[in-house]
Amino acid sequence: MRRKIWMVWALGLLVMAAACTTGTDQGSASEPGAEPPESSPPQTSPPEEEVPGGDEGSLPGGPVGAEALLELEGRLAVTTGDQLAVMNPSGSEREVVSDPEVGAATQPTWSLDGTFLAWALTDPARPEIERLTIETGERVQVPTGPSPPIYLQWHDDSTRLGFLQNDVANGGLTLRTVEEGGRAVVVSRGAPLYFSWHPETAALVTHVFADGVDIIDVTPVQGPSPLFEPELAFTAPAWIDDSSVLAARPGSLVRIDVDTGRTTELADLASGTEFVLDPTRRLVAYVVPDSDIRSIGRSYAVPTDAVPTEINDGFGARQIVPGQQALRILDLESGADVVVDLATPLAWEWSPDGSRLAILAPSTFGQERLRWYVWQRGAEGGPLGGGIVAASSGFVPSEVDRTVYLPFFAQYAQSHTRWSPGGEALAFAGTINESSGVFVHVFGVTPQSVLVGDGDFVTWSRVDVTSGGRTSPA
Repeated sequence: MRRKIWMVWALGLLVMAAACTTGTDQGSASEPGAEPPESSPPQTSPPEEEVPGGDEGSLPGGPVGAEALLELEGRLAVTTGDQLAVMNPSGSEREVVSDPEVGAATQPTWSLDGTFLAWALTDPARPEIERLTIETGERVQVPTGPSPPIYLQWHDDSTRLGFLQNDVANGGLTLRTVEEGGRAVVVSRGAPLYFSWHPETAALVTHVFADGVDIIDVTPVQGPSPLFEPELAFTAPAWIDDSSVLAARPGSLVRIDVDTGRTTELADLASGTEFVLDPTRRLVAYVVPDSDIRSIGRSYAVPTDAVPTEINDGFGARQIVPGQQALRILDLESGADVVVDLATPLAWEWSPDGSRLAILAPSTFGQERLRWYVWQRGAEGGPLGGGIVAASSGFVPSEVDRTVYLPFFAQYAQSHTRWSPGGEALAFAGTINESSGVFVHVFGVTPQSVLVGDGDFVTWSRVDVTSGGRTSPA
């Protein structure tokens, strides 16, 4: 699933890679099959540079302490090398769920209702998807041949699963779907290839380089029904509602009526763009990779000789560069929009209720360090407004996250989340000073991100999850 990555992202990777080869520890992975202690107390990450103007990453007035992690809902699925484990957000009750004897476990993906956790088994001799029922511990393996899955996405009803794999015969990618008790069925081929499940029906919207945007019904496979022709630059499409799709094409962000094929331009862009629709399907955050940040119906004057402005309001030092990689948030219902005061956003992800947006961007404490900044919208019912209200500690993302997941964040935003179910905390994998692993930051409570265990990638269940049966391999 190798696709075009922004030049700014590529440069960021080079800088971070250089930092990692000059003494930055990438973490101590557990031996495959070794089960970490069931209950280990959270450890606060080592102190970083002081942030003038307030405690970094904290909201005013909140109690300070890692004990707040004990109150967080949901479970974390964490990979460490070839191993997959689930644990509480505090790091307690960690249990290995993968079996190293049947292949490395990758791409852990929670079903929307938390009933299942699915992952890819990458043994070339027998590539499979393994599905674990959290409550009972029941396991099902689905052969995917001829190659291991490289991306998984559950349907909202948790009965269907779509996945991408390399097309070893023809080159490019293959999109397959599998239903409860069924086998994997091919529905599309091409590269690049992005897809999104219809919120209710068994339909997919795909955006493939050679075919453009199509609607495919998978019960049984019918189609495709073209919506618009192939384009050179695009990203993952998303369903706005039952009958309309959000998609990017060179020069514009468009809304497509799937019944009539009519397109409505929502924003003028200088080129293809990345965008992420919030879970309520109302707000869309997208980048404008050009000094022209004009949105339809609105105009912003951007000086051609703009210079960086550094600000520090207690939520981590950052730079604002007018017009440089501007991130815009658009309300699809009212048409209101706002530009986030943050330079060079690299990835972004909405909280479950759409009120907050986590934005990965460089920290001015060192180019190799990044932070998850949190933008929060204004009061419901009022102007869109909003602004940066919090930030994580500065960190270097894990190699797995920055090479496998983050470059394709717009697609993963539809299937994975780093946010807690309540939207008050964020989990991420990386290195802070000399500590590597999985960190959790409770915004407004913990002044620093808290190390909760080993890991090179983490994804949070979207609902609270309780294990009623054995989840470790027999």
